[in-house]
Amino acid sequence: MKIHQIDANRFVRDAIILKLKKGPNQSITKKDIIQFEKKFGKIPNDATIIIATGWYKNLTKKTYFEKNPGLSSSAADYLSSKKINLVGIDSPSIDVGSNKEFSVHKILSKNNIIIVENLANLEKIKGSKFKFIALPLKLKDATGSPIRAIAV
Repeated sequence: MKIHQIDANRFVRDAIILKLKKGPNQSITKKDIIQFEKKFGKIPNDATIIIATGWYKNLTKKTYFEKNPGLSSSAADYLSSKKINLVGIDSPSIDVGSNKEFSVHKILSKNNIIIVENLANLEKIKGSKFKFIALPLKLKDATGSPIRAIAV
């Protein structure tokens, strides 16, 4: 879908944060998500999830855009099976930096899941649930937009 076609209600939701410390080119796996669910409860269908890896702290490093952590394809398939609303991450891409095929982008986009990247300061969110607001520009026929992201 294009940005102007997405219902604005999808950008203002209760969210679940997954705090999964990851390093260069490390994948967030289906197993990581299942381990989170065992500890905090099942992620419901249509949920908005935000993944905090701590990677945003590397913004000034040359490898920031090349070696970032991201979702594995199996994790993307798992989230797609739950018909997730939105997946956000604190790295420059939802795909692992070494994934030049952008397979996770393709899986999530094909399943109408909104992707939010380059989030920061996620460690300030206490607990595992919060209100997430992502305000994109309503650009006609655009597939992406800068956003103002707010956690309440």
